[in-house]
Amino acid sequence: MNETYQLPSATRSGKRKILRWAWVSCLCLFIIGMTILGLFAEKTTWIDANGRLHEPLFGLVPTSFFFLSVALLLAILDFALRFIKPR
Repeated sequence: MNETYQLPSATRSGKRKILRWAWVSCLCLFIIGMTILGLFAEKTTWIDANGRLHEPLFGLVPTSFFFLSVALLLAILDFALRFIKPR
């Protein structure tokens, strides 16, 4: 009894849409995260006369790490969905 179950075509096209959405989202989030990190790298830090450190855009560093981690999770989810076989 080696029967294989075939997904209906509507389900397969729905899965393709989800995978396409995951890749587009992953790419967009990765680009946003890298852009924020690039902006932070472009800005110079300086110490004023009072000894105070000034780092413009420092608050965006955790935001960029958040976007990059969500992009990584979406990529992992996409690879997992590609290799899961239906029962």
